[in-house]
Amino acid sequence: MKALLFLAIMFFPVSLFAWPGLTYVGARSVSLGNSVVANPSMESVFLNQAGLAGMENFSVLVSYESRYALREFSLMAIGAILPFSDGTSGISFCRFGRELYKFSKTGLSYARGFGEHISAALQVDLLAESFPENKRPFVTITVETGMIKHISPMVTAGVHLFNPFPHRKNESPGRTFPSIFRSGLEWKLSDQLNWCVEVEKSSDQHAFLKTGLEFMAVSDFKLRIGVQGQTLQPSAGFGFVKEELAVDMAFSYHGNLGFSPSLTVSYCL
Repeated sequence: MKALLFLAIMFFPVSLFAWPGLTYVGARSVSLGNSVVANPSMESVFLNQAGLAGMENFSVLVSYESRYALREFSLMAIGAILPFSDGTSGISFCRFGRELYKFSKTGLSYARGFGEHISAALQVDLLAESFPENKRPFVTITVETGMIKHISPMVTAGVHLFNPFPHRKNESPGRTFPSIFRSGLEWKLSDQLNWCVEVEKSSDQHAFLKTGLEFMAVSDFKLRIGVQGQTLQPSAGFGFVKEELAVDMAFSYHGNLGFSPSLTVSYCL
C-alpha cells in the first residue's frame, strides 16, 4: 500500500490530494464543484471568510473526506464561528494525510460588513507540510483575504486570494506554496434554485472553471450537483437542516482515482 501511495503522489499533482494551501473543505462545497467563493455559508470559515460577516450565532462544524476512499488520503477539519458586535471571527484547522504525507492549515480570521452590500475578511494561516524524506515539517505563515458583494437581490459576486506571495521551501528547491486567486458569482435563478460559477487560477497551474447547482427539493432539504476542471470532474450531494443541526454529504469522482465521499456536520448555538 505504501508503494502505491508513493507512486500516486509522484505521478499525480499533490493538489489532487491536499491542494498544498487552500485546502477545500466541506461536503456542501464539494457537491457544488467547489464553486462557492460567492456563496456564504458556515463552510466559508474554510473557503472565503468574507462569507462569515453578518452571522449572528456561535457555530461549530466538523468535516471529513475520504479522498479516493483511501484512509491515507483522508481530510479532516474543524471550524468555529464567533460573532461579535462589530464583526465575526473564525477559527479553523484542516489536516490532510497520514504517515507518508501530511499537510495542515490552522487559520484565524476576522470578517465584517461595509454597508449593506459588501463584506470583507482577512485570515492569518499557519501551514505545515511533511514528506517522508524530511526530518521536520516545513512550516510557514501566510495570509488570505476575500470579499463578497451583493450586486442585486439575485446576484452575488465573490473574490478570494490565498498566499499573495508564494513561499519557496528551502528543503525542496524549486517547490513553493503557490498563490491562488478565485473569482465567481452566485445567481438565484428562483426561490428553489441557485447557480454558482467560479474561476480559479494558481501561480503554478492554468486557470480552470467550476460550477454547481443547488436545488431546494423540499423545506430544509437540498440537492446539489457540480463539475470542475478541464476533465469535468463531477460531484453531487445533499444537505438537510433540523433546527440548529445541519448535515451535508457529497461524492466527487476522479476518472483515474475513483470516488471521494465527504461528510460535514454543523451546529448553531
